Amino acid sequence: MPPLRLDPTSASSPLTGLEPKPKAQRRRTLTTIEAPKRWVLGVSRPTSNGPSPLLALRGGELLKKRDLVGLFERLDALAGPGVQLETAGLVDGHPIRWVRLAPLEAPPKLRVLITAGVHGKEAAGPAAALQLLESLQADPLLRRDIEWTVVPVICPTGYLAGTRRNGKGINLNRVCTKSPNAPAEIKIARQVLDDGHYDLSIDLHASKSAGDRGFFAIHNGGEDLLALAMPAFLARHEVLDRSTELYERTSPGIFRSKNEGTFKDYLRQRGTERSYTVEAPALAPYEKQVEGLADFVRCVVAAASMDPPIPPRATPFIEVLPPG
Repeated sequence: MPPLRLDPTSASSPLTGLEPKPKAQRRRTLTTIEAPKRWVLGVSRPTSNGPSPLLALRGGELLKKRDLVGLFERLDALAGPGVQLETAGLVDGHPIRWVRLAPLEAPPKLRVLITAGVHGKEAAGPAAALQLLESLQADPLLRRDIEWTVVPVICPTGYLAGTRRNGKGINLNRVCTKSPNAPAEIKIARQVLDDGHYDLSIDLHASKSAGDRGFFAIHNGGEDLLALAMPAFLARHEVLDRSTELYERTSPGIFRSKNEGTFKDYLRQRGTERSYTVEAPALAPYEKQVEGLADFVRCVVAAASMDPPIPPRATPFIEVLPPG
């Protein structure tokens, strides 16, 4: 089949829930997708049920950096039918809390896990996680057949101090697979990570490797889903498009990493093949980081929940074309 050219700026685009930025503000305007017809249609045009409502999610007021009290107050405000609010444990007196939003239709077709705040100084992740939760709670129809589990701050001591590492100087995203001498935060978080099988997990971060140049996702498998989600994300955001010292580019915005002991590694060991780390450009404005991380989650989950489902190991070809 000939490649499909998708212009996100078109008025007839099914991606109108993510309003494209003007062409002058974007380096990439056209995306070419070559893939089997039955799932290209799920990306390029509305299905019989229309485009995924997940693409239109928006949260509440932007969370201030290091505002753990404000975050917890807004988590408490989510209480209601189908919402499970829990404290997994305490670290130096600070709780690690998690939220589960039940689908309206049981059993769920998709179980999604979102983690954030593994590196305390990367405050955009917790803010984006909160934005997603508030959006989903405001309109339960958006989680019709999807179960969402969210741990917004894994490292509360680092989050409060604005440091990458925890209070004992440990980088939690290098010791997640360590056992039995894992840090307290990891042992507590595993109560949620081990709580059943997740179909998709996304860990939210911000990286100086990207400077202010763009967002990117890191995988050690499951690139097919990222490739299908990327065109919708490119309609609004720039992505990192070259390898760095730490990360190897496999396609625009999609990278591999040699880092070990990460949350995505642990979840893959637990059977979640589609486990990803998503990085915001750490030097970009805070609001832009939050918006992009939340949009990336929306795009990936929308792709994962397409009907018919995505073949688990098929890998479409994506080519990003220059403007004009």
